[in-house]
Amino acid sequence: MTAAAIRRAAIVVAAMQPDVRAELLLGLEPSTRGLLLDCIAEVESRRWNDRGFALRALDVSSNIDAPVPLSDGELDILLLADHLDAIELARVLQSHGAGDGDFAFAMLPAQLQRPVLAALENSVPMPPALSAATRAAALTLQVELRGEN
Repeated sequence: MTAAAIRRAAIVVAAMQPDVRAELLLGLEPSTRGLLLDCIAEVESRRWNDRGFALRALDVSSNIDAPVPLSDGELDILLLADHLDAIELARVLQSHGAGDGDFAFAMLPAQLQRPVLAALENSVPMPPALSAATRAAALTLQVELRGEN
């Protein structure tokens, strides 16, 4: 499994009932189980172990309107991906210090992952002020799109 697939699987597995999760994990290779358990711990720490969020992770092209529980300053990459192009998403991820090894990248729709990765690879480092402004703009857009004004 790729790292992105492990992260996506962790979101789904974290939302499962404990007995179902335990049975599924027992059937995995020990190395894969260890990676998945580490990622599940991160998912749970972010409070993403929610059925609606797992459904969105499985089918980002669907119209499932499940709210994503977020901490202050955390990205709703699924929401932003519906409104920003690949280069804009790359800049937002870059401003948040997220790359292709982050959960945010793994949550991108598959058709956006390659163009976003290409934009990230071709980007130059952001000056701190630009990074801060980009983060603020992305979070403001996110609040507006969620109707939390």
